[in-house]
Amino acid sequence: MVNRQSVWADMQKWEFVLPPSRPTVAELSRITEVLGDIDRKAPIAVLGSTPEFREMLYRLGFINIYVFDKDDNFYRLTTNLIPYRVNEHFIHGDWLSSLSDFNHFFRIILSDLTMGNISYKDRKLFYDNIGKALCGSGLFIDKALIIDFPLLKLEDLYEKYNRLPINLRTINNFSCEFLFCSELLSINEIVDSSRFYDFIYENCGSEKIRFFCEKSQLMITPRNFYWYYGKSWDELKENYFAPFSKEYEVFIDADEKSPYYKKAKQFFLKKGR
Repeated sequence: MVNRQSVWADMQKWEFVLPPSRPTVAELSRITEVLGDIDRKAPIAVLGSTPEFREMLYRLGFINIYVFDKDDNFYRLTTNLIPYRVNEHFIHGDWLSSLSDFNHFFRIILSDLTMGNISYKDRKLFYDNIGKALCGSGLFIDKALIIDFPLLKLEDLYEKYNRLPINLRTINNFSCEFLFCSELLSINEIVDSSRFYDFIYENCGSEKIRFFCEKSQLMITPRNFYWYYGKSWDELKENYFAPFSKEYEVFIDADEKSPYYKKAKQFFLKKGR
């Protein structure tokens, strides 16, 4: 399988992307509670340029914030979504290599939907590096889209979105359900946004669904993006949990209106012994 990479600098309209594709209020509240007793001088890592995490850490008084991203243009773009100047360390590079320079260093590592950016063959190395980068009492806080549900049928989605109004919320939901939760994932067990949009456009038989496609690729999920979703959780969970303690907390997206209802899970994972 070819290791396909997205160019995140092309994600130019991040301000239009809504939760659950970004951290939800409930998820941020849980993290804030855990951070309450953490020394403000403790080094905290953010995987990716997630502005919600960076704003939260700065507002809570943390002074050693490390942001890991291989795309400095996307880092600068998301920095513009933070309402004040954040003093942080930007680590430019691939997570698979850059994390290895920080063994036993971080008290907390924050992650929001990073799993899909890592090819299946690199998952073990990725999570092993996260485990090694945590100090003895370290905690990995991660949201993951877990494919342990029946993939949504396209015919059902066509019918659903033909009846929905077109607004920012429904366009976001369209992207989530068609691209990340539907039977299209079974094609190659990879989200290929261009291929998926083309397939929907050619097979939906509906001008309204085509309009959703056009708005989704313009505002939410551009063409030529790839994510590694499609394999079942049973195939992936061993490498995910291996570096961490068997005692962990998990919270399920319980918002019935969310496109990731019971599909996205937030894990609080302790460094393994």
